[in-house]
Amino acid sequence: MKIPDATLRRLHKAVLHALHAPEVKDGFAQLGLVTVGNTPEEFAKVVRTDIEKFREVILESGIPRL
Repeated sequence: MKIPDATLRRLHKAVLHALHAPEVKDGFAQLGLVTVGNTPEEFAKVVRTDIEKFREVILESGIPRL
């Protein structure tokens, strides 16, 4: 499913706004997380890299596919 570019940009702007809110940033920091707020393209690259990285581990683990 492809999200229209204008919708994706609006969503990205709203998420960045939320991530920079002090209460959100502080809440994540208390959990040991760091907010990044990268672009949709950068995030897609991270997801693709993680899929490649963990594919073999998941397959070897025997976790059933949902």
